[in-house]
Order: sequence, then C-alpha cells, then structure tokens
Amino acid sequence: MLPAGFSYDALSPDGSTLYLIEHLGAAASEHYQVRSYDLAAGRLDDRVIADKTKVAEWMAGHPTSRVTSADGSVVATMYERDGGEPFVHVLHATAGFATCIDLPGSARGLLLTGAGDGHPLMLQDAAGLNRWSVDLDTATVAGPAASCTAGVSKAALPVWAREGFSGDGSGLPHVTSRDARLIAALFSYPLTASADLSVENKVLWIPGPQPPDRPSSGDPSSASTYDVGLSLEGTLTGSSLRVSRLMAGGPGPSLVTFPQAGCWTLTLRWSGHTDTMVLPVG
Repeated sequence: MLPAGFSYDALSPDGSTLYLIEHLGAAASEHYQVRSYDLAAGRLDDRVIADKTKVAEWMAGHPTSRVTSADGSVVATMYERDGGEPFVHVLHATAGFATCIDLPGSARGLLLTGAGDGHPLMLQDAAGLNRWSVDLDTATVAGPAASCTAGVSKAALPVWAREGFSGDGSGLPHVTSRDARLIAALFSYPLTASADLSVENKVLWIPGPQPPDRPSSGDPSSASTYDVGLSLEGTLTGSSLRVSRLMAGGPGPSLVTFPQAGCWTLTLRWSGHTDTMVLPVG
C-alpha cells in the first residue's frame, strides 16, 4: 500500500515496472520526483528516477500534455511551472532513467504532439500549427523556422498519393497537411520567394481519400468557390503579410508565388474540406 502523494506516471513496456510521480512538499508545491515500483515484488524502489543531465536539480511543474511512443519505451510530458520556463520531461521507461529538455518561455500554452518514435516532437498552438520542434535524441529545441522545414519529407508518398508517379515518390520533397487531407508535392524546392508574380513555383496538390467535413445544406445554390477550386490563404510567421490564391481547377498541378521568404501558415479549402499546413519558402 502506497502512502498519499503518489500518482500514476507510466508503465514499462514489459509490464514489470510501474512509474509513479511522488509529489513533494506542501500541497500547492510543484516539486515532484519519479519513483519506480516493482510489480512482481510489490515493492517501491528506494532509488529516485532523476534527470540524468541535471541530477542535483529539483524537478517542479504541472503536466499539460503527453506523448508516448508506440512501444511504450519513451514517455514525454510537457510541464509548465509558475515563475519559470516550461520543459519536457522524458521518461525512458525501458532503461529506467529520465531527461528534462528546457523550452523557451514562448512555448507556454502550446500542446506537445507527435509519435515519439525517432522523430522530433512538435509544440503546436491552438490552431494545430507547429511552433517549435523537440528532438528527443539530441535533447534540443528548434525554433519556428526549423520547425517549418522539419515538416518537409522526402520519404515515400502514401499509397493513395502515388497516382501518376512511376515509383513511390521517394526523394520528392513534400509537406502533409495537419489532418493529412492534402499533400503539397514541391517540384521546386526550396520554393522561391519573389514579389514578381511571374516567378512561380510548381506545386502538385494531392487530395487524400477523406470524406468532406462540411455539412451539406441540401441546397445546390449554397455551393461555394471551394467546391470548384482550391482556395489558399497564407500568413507569414512573424508578420502581418498575407496572400490569397485560388486554383480554379481544384487540387492538382499549380504554379504559386509567395512574395517573401519565411514560414507560411496556409489555410486550404476545397470540395468541402478545410485543412492547414506550414510551408517553408526560400
């Protein structure tokens, strides 16, 4: 029987070890430490699972979001604390140790997301847009610009997106929208920024197989331009600069221009769908 002050943290992948958060100090205190409990022996280990990189430093904060790898070996939890910067507490549930990754103050209020399986985690805002990336292997945090380019992949395209390609699309830079409803295949990468509208970038917009997310009114006259084209509205991160584009043919091949280099947040609408993506330009 455990005394008061303990709460569940994680379970090791083999089910032998239960990791617990031990809350320290007064009830309102944010200080905590991680303890392990041997389920077979029914015994709490005297050893504390300390931060491997800062053994002598107190861990303090309240959890706000969590990501667990598919095999359960890594559990990453974002903590915020009063009067201090947020951090990500990474519990290596198989190896039995922890690390803490400090975050910038601007990461407060963001949501930790991702699979945690060898890829950087993302810190997203309320709109689901990536603001920072967290590399668990190197314990580093990359700024907005790096998070922007981190979304560009050269891996094989999903099977549904390969129509018209001779292979699986490997090597072609592409960005997947937040809800995976649309892929932007970048035939010009990096994209060129120019105020001259004649300087165009070839982008192939590949729609996914998802059903429409816009409720039907049953009135044919209610159809919008989104039913016959692909609408793009973009905002440049860190500025008030905006662009608006309409590809009349809907998703497919297009030539697009962005007036300035940087990280562009796009809202895309077509055929009853709405999705967002972050696109690096320049």
